[in-house]
Amino acid sequence: MNVHDPVPEAPLEGFFLNVEKMATVSFLTIPYVGGHIAQFFNEVVIPYCTPGRNRMMRGIFRTFKGLEGGFHVLLMRVMPLPGGSCSEPSQDAR
Repeated sequence: MNVHDPVPEAPLEGFFLNVEKMATVSFLTIPYVGGHIAQFFNEVVIPYCTPGRNRMMRGIFRTFKGLEGGFHVLLMRVMPLPGGSCSEPSQDAR
């Protein structure tokens, strides 16, 4: 990875941003303490959990992509080739 390359976006980044926004709005509905809980969630919980979550999601997606490639290779080896005159030796060669 080059130093000038942009940081790759985490998988499902938009989904997690929407979930974080909904959690913040939900905390704000709690009377009296909702604002403080939402502030704590936004300033402490999200920054603490996001890097680990992004690393985990990248690893999971990378693993699935690797398994998908291995599955393709396995299927290519298991599936028979189409029959034809080229794949079978000719009988008149004897």
